[in-house]
Amino acid sequence: MFGKLVDMKKSFGAIFWVHLALIVVALSSPFWLSWKFIFLGIVLLQLQWVILDGCYLTQLEAGKDEDVTFWYLYLVKVFPKLNKRRVKVTVRYFIPILLLVVAFLLQK
Repeated sequence: MFGKLVDMKKSFGAIFWVHLALIVVALSSPFWLSWKFIFLGIVLLQLQWVILDGCYLTQLEAGKDEDVTFWYLYLVKVFPKLNKRRVKVTVRYFIPILLLVVAFLLQK
């Protein structure tokens, strides 16, 4: 048990907090950023995932496994039966599309 606690403390380093801050900024973007810039950000994010086989910050945290996302990395500690591929699809496709749609509708 003590080993897991040490591992969890290690998980919440500087990269975690930078990554979390970027996610919060992205999730709040429909309320303060033009949908055109959000679209550009999504395109750049998709390019990063294609070129690097995943997210650079997640790779710094968890190593190079293209199916691991920031969300999966931490949620699996609370929900051990979490499906890695479903989380990946949600993070890579559903959330960006939802953000873009919400931004477009709010700014219409």
